[in-house]
Amino acid sequence: MRFDLPSFLIGFVSAAVIGLVLYRFRAQIVGVRRSAATGAGSTRRFLSNSAETRYFDEIVKVANRYHIAGDKVSLSDVYVEPRFISPALYSAYNINTLSISDLQTGDRHLALLGVAGSGKSSALAIMALYARSAITLESLENMAEQVQLEEDKDLSETERAERRKRRHDDEERALSQLRTTQTRTAEANERLNLSARTAVNFSQLMPILVHLRDIDLAPEGYGSGSGSADKVIDPAEPLVRAVTRRFSAIAASTVPRVVYHRLSVGGCLVLLDGFDELNPAQQSEKLTWLAQFKALYGENVIVVAGPIEGYDALLNAGFTPLVVRPWSENEFERLITRWADAWPTIAGSARRPAPMPDDKLLKRTRSGNRGRTPLDVTLKTWAAFTGDEQVAGRRGGYDFYVRAQLDDADKQRPLFAAIAAAVLDNGGGLINKDQVKEVITPLLSDANGKPTTNISELADRLLARSGLLTDAPNNAYLFRHPLLTGFLAAESLITAPSERIAAAARQPAWEMALPFAAAHTALDLAVRERLSAPPDLLYSGLFDVARWISDAPGEVPWRGEVLKRLSAALLYTAQYPALRDRAAAALVTARDQGVQAVFLQTLRHVDPHIRRL
Repeated sequence: MRFDLPSFLIGFVSAAVIGLVLYRFRAQIVGVRRSAATGAGSTRRFLSNSAETRYFDEIVKVANRYHIAGDKVSLSDVYVEPRFISPALYSAYNINTLSISDLQTGDRHLALLGVAGSGKSSALAIMALYARSAITLESLENMAEQVQLEEDKDLSETERAERRKRRHDDEERALSQLRTTQTRTAEANERLNLSARTAVNFSQLMPILVHLRDIDLAPEGYGSGSGSADKVIDPAEPLVRAVTRRFSAIAASTVPRVVYHRLSVGGCLVLLDGFDELNPAQQSEKLTWLAQFKALYGENVIVVAGPIEGYDALLNAGFTPLVVRPWSENEFERLITRWADAWPTIAGSARRPAPMPDDKLLKRTRSGNRGRTPLDVTLKTWAAFTGDEQVAGRRGGYDFYVRAQLDDADKQRPLFAAIAAAVLDNGGGLINKDQVKEVITPLLSDANGKPTTNISELADRLLARSGLLTDAPNNAYLFRHPLLTGFLAAESLITAPSERIAAAARQPAWEMALPFAAAHTALDLAVRERLSAPPDLLYSGLFDVARWISDAPGEVPWRGEVLKRLSAALLYTAQYPALRDRAAAALVTARDQGVQAVFLQTLRHVDPHIRRL
């Protein structure tokens, strides 16, 4: 190759000039590089913070809609703080309870238990709102301060000072005793090699509120091709998909990475709803996933809502039982007051508020709520304030809600009753579009079995436009609340033969429908079967029937026999204490004037434990 001296000199001079320029401006170049690196880091932090902020905004919206009237009013405007207890046995009594803030110092894996309508779903949503500081819960200190102010308001300043000193001395003695107890506990744990329980702060956790119906475990949804069924799925992936399923499109596409990171470092409050709304097969599937999720992400706080009976599987999975305490008249009055305060904007708007409910209506709404559930009283209050009560008793609120959700209640209601009955016949849980078409086709066919309308289009309209159902993955649907399923399914029994009624009463899933059915359907055969069956240790047949009494008409022939057996269970001296307690509670909630005579007998009983009840 021939050497080109001019080209060599030109290249050498150019390189020298560039090198000199770079050397002269080396400080500025380093600064630019640092600025670029800092800018990239800031951009990453901005994107991360932006995604996290977007997530928190979305989860607060979801939590505020997460109650039966979520389309009308935010939960933060009408909530009543739930209280919890550890043993279910004492749920009927005015005993010490736990608050949401108390749960921060307990076990990290909880099974939140309660009867249908007791407020489990709302409790989970309130926990999510509390974690994001979207609501303020009443602390024990604030409650104590209010009581003290009320007690001291009529005292002189000298007397108030003396009381303050006594309280201060009492607090000091109590704190000293507490420190001694904590020291002894720590020493005992050290001797037994037990690790101390670490408290968590919910406000530092990312709340994940998900209904188990949205946990999609179908393998084909997590890959493509023939090998998708064998793909190993990170158990966090179905959870992240489920929570973002209810988010806006932008949030759903930007927040998953943030959620995965928080889960991986144990920084989440995972709130799983609806375990008790699934049928046994669906529960088993979700339990398998839950065990895998807990094994990998067990450092997070996990709360699962479940049934008050039949929660053994959750205990075996390592969850500590926690019962939602039934509400007293005080909680119901607080709920109705909050609804009344919010009613002008619920029924009207901020610019054109509706009138407040009058005192007479409030007084009527506040009466007769003992033994009812928060859902019962919420629907009763909503119907009463609207002025649209067409059915007496507990059923009135549910009747109002169903009519409000349907475009043509007269035509559509029998269809939903049949759909609800089919759900319970299958053990509860989800139902898909094909099953819905199969259920409604006979109701919309002529004498020759030919449909009189387009069944597929009607099914789409019923599923999409009704507020009674909520969509789930894989073209499945779930009734918005299990008690709505029970209420509608009970209507399918009104004209049913006694054999059909008795057959339904033998299925566990129908248990929530039978109290509603007792109001309008003869359940004599079902009652006879329950009471004639050999009793088990807990007298389940008797106490199941006892739940039907409060909704049944006063003249039903089986009422007297059930009350007689409950009275015997209460007054029998050799009775197990737990059964006697249940009998007392069943008599109170029976809403029958005759139980007054039974309790007068207990006051004169020779057994002090019976007199106590």
